[in-house]
Amino acid sequence: MEPAASRCIDNVRLPLNSGVMRLERNIRTTIKKMDGLMSTDVFRLKVTLRGSRPPIWRRVEVQPDLTLFQLHQVLQRAMGWTDSHLHQFWRGETCYGSPDAEFGTRRESERRTRLDEVLHRVKERIVYEYDFGDSWEHDVVLEAICSTSETGVHVIDGRGHVLRKT
Repeated sequence: MEPAASRCIDNVRLPLNSGVMRLERNIRTTIKKMDGLMSTDVFRLKVTLRGSRPPIWRRVEVQPDLTLFQLHQVLQRAMGWTDSHLHQFWRGETCYGSPDAEFGTRRESERRTRLDEVLHRVKERIVYEYDFGDSWEHDVVLEAICSTSETGVHVIDGRGHVLRKT
């Protein structure tokens, strides 16, 4: 009889704890990759610069397990920014960025927080703020969760030009 505190995954017995489900997912993903049958979920995001007329936006496809810091790097390229100013993300009342007591707001680490931990369902959104002086805010909306055999980041559509700010 199997003990209540363990779970069998492909004949490997593991103790149950908070990391078992993540470990199970990683094991299954590794097995699928080895079999060459991998179909990966990607998040299709629409990123819109608030207040822009005409609208300035990009549609990108990214891996759901990107950290928010990695998403920041993607957004910098996609929007044409130069990564020369501070940035942060907001989801409700929670702020994500580089921890800094000088800001007076508690921030969760953007380097340890994954995109799929803050966006779970289609139509959910986060706010990406770039350049605190000008406060360029972007709505980042999860438009779709798609399956693909491709990996990486893809800018698949967009409109408008962003002024380069140095």
